Amino acid sequence: PVPVVGGLLQTRATKVLSSSSNTVKVLLKNFTDEQDTITYDLMAAYDYPSLQALSREFLYNRLSSTITITDTVEFDESSTFQDALITKKALTFTAENAGYFSDSGNTLYFTVCSDVPFLMNATTLSSYNVTFTRVGIYLLSPVTSAKVTMVFTV
Repeated sequence: PVPVVGGLLQTRATKVLSSSSNTVKVLLKNFTDEQDTITYDLMAAYDYPSLQALSREFLYNRLSSTITITDTVEFDESSTFQDALITKKALTFTAENAGYFSDSGNTLYFTVCSDVPFLMNATTLSSYNVTFTRVGIYLLSPVTSAKVTMVFTV
């Protein structure tokens, strides 16, 4: 799933990839025995004038068996921002910011946090004959900067 910036989804990947000056860049990659980290600059995927920075960090921690995804956004004027989780599995919320996906005895737990107030809700959607659940992560008011972190554990 990709962020929704100022009410807009990202530009089609084919358009982003076809422009040599407009590509998603790797800002950081660091691989150790304990954890792997890779951070992408997602600015090229959005055509939104007040967007100043948008990055997504993936962190896999082998010691705690966790995957952490952190989206960091900055605008030059207050704008809306949403994130999302997508699943085809059963969804159960355990708190306002946490829950799990399950199927056939397998469970993936998640927790979402942010430096600004947010709410989450689940919507069943269908696209290309595939039905799935989108867990929307909605910041409650427009922001000039925000960080949304999603932590997944088994």
